[in-house]
Amino acid sequence: MKKLTAILTVIIMVTIFSQCKAVEEIPPDTTTDITTNQKEEDNTNQNTNQDTNQNTNQDSQNDHGISNTYRRNATDEELLAIWESFFEVSPIIQALTSEQLQDFEAANALSSEREHYLVYGAFYPAGRAESPRIIPLMVSDEIVVRILEEEWNINDRESALNHLYLLSEELGQTKVADDVFNTLVKVGSLSHRNAIGYGLLGGVEAGLEDQFAILEKWIEENRLTFLTWVMQILEEAEGTAYEDFYAAFEYDDLLKHFTYQLFAERINRFLDAYIEVSEFLTAYFMYTEAEILGLQTLAAVDYGRVAAAARYSVVAGYLEEEEAWEYIEEAARHIAETYKDWREYTVAYVVGRALSYGETSHEIFDALGYLLFHPDSPFQEFDFGGIE
Repeated sequence: MKKLTAILTVIIMVTIFSQCKAVEEIPPDTTTDITTNQKEEDNTNQNTNQDTNQNTNQDSQNDHGISNTYRRNATDEELLAIWESFFEVSPIIQALTSEQLQDFEAANALSSEREHYLVYGAFYPAGRAESPRIIPLMVSDEIVVRILEEEWNINDRESALNHLYLLSEELGQTKVADDVFNTLVKVGSLSHRNAIGYGLLGGVEAGLEDQFAILEKWIEENRLTFLTWVMQILEEAEGTAYEDFYAAFEYDDLLKHFTYQLFAERINRFLDAYIEVSEFLTAYFMYTEAEILGLQTLAAVDYGRVAAAARYSVVAGYLEEEEAWEYIEEAARHIAETYKDWREYTVAYVVGRALSYGETSHEIFDALGYLLFHPDSPFQEFDFGGIE
């Protein structure tokens, strides 16, 4: 009993810590504004909420100047005009197109072949206003070391190689993202979301046992997602063995119900992020719902980060540049074999990120706008595929 109590206490503490940390670290989400304003517009039309009416009457703008009005009916030409205006006010895109960065690229230029490989990992550096075309970074080495430690738990050569192996071979985030995408999103995310998540949190009038029965059935059918999540929280809970947890989980209903509730909250967070991302992609990036739901795998979320992890590890002094290129080139080949063009690869990366981390950020959408639509983007310069 003492062991069970200790396990339960550790999970509660880790969950509270993770939620607090997420609140502190997740940057303001551009897509939240769009979703909120769409709901406000609907409420205004129905004249049911006075406070919402007041907010809707303001055609507000986000941090970088794009109107928050949801532009579902805008033409492609109108959307491109929006982006052209946005290029002039986005700090990230201004930095990516600055003379300073262009001079830095010229001083550290790669061969065209190697630059082509590297730009398959463009999302992460572009979101940080770093060039996606070269190995060196504009920020100090000290900042690079801190980024590796805080975001990827990389602090030496061994951890760098281990992380690159996990991204390129294990595809850990892909497994979770694909599972959630195929079993919840593609088969009717809202109905499943209500049944699995909100039911446990009091949003459905069914009895508690019925709610847990729904979730238990889903977990049995999608055990990989559930077990992966359990192992992730236990890794954060130092000293708690997976075997100890699972043994207690199998016979203790209290622990099982508590774990189910935490898992339901996690699924809700993933699906909230997916809904926000999909709305933003259709509103501002000319994607259709069919394009998004037609994705076969979200492996881009792992392969797309290999180049960044390798590159940052080189700058930090953890890897030699030539060995980093082995990972960069192999990841680029996998991406080119898996997706048909930059556009499909891009949407797979963004959706995969939402469904594996449960968060979005305005920086990634700035980067996507630059990569997909700016005339100086490497995606405009290089053809997708065509690498050996």
